[in-house]
Amino acid sequence: MTWKLGNVGGTVVSDTPYLDNRLPTADEIKYYGGCLVAESIPHADLARIIKAAPRLLQAAKAVEKGLITGRGSLPFMIGELRSAIAEAEGRDG
Repeated sequence: MTWKLGNVGGTVVSDTPYLDNRLPTADEIKYYGGCLVAESIPHADLARIIKAAPRLLQAAKAVEKGLITGRGSLPFMIGELRSAIAEAEGRDG
């Protein structure tokens, strides 16, 4: 699942429907630029954090699993986490 800033200011959209019980119409997808995740977001900084949320969660889970199991490349996982943080802060992506 990829989240991005929508066509309309203050929105975040997904490439796939976020809620299983609500499929967006073609007009909604065209208007927002994807499947609406959040709207009426008052500041661009908050929209960037929401957009990066899935990637931040995935990276944090990978680091947690690596620390618990001792498996995987910790430097790689830390790099992924840093990249996701940079995206949320508007320094990347």
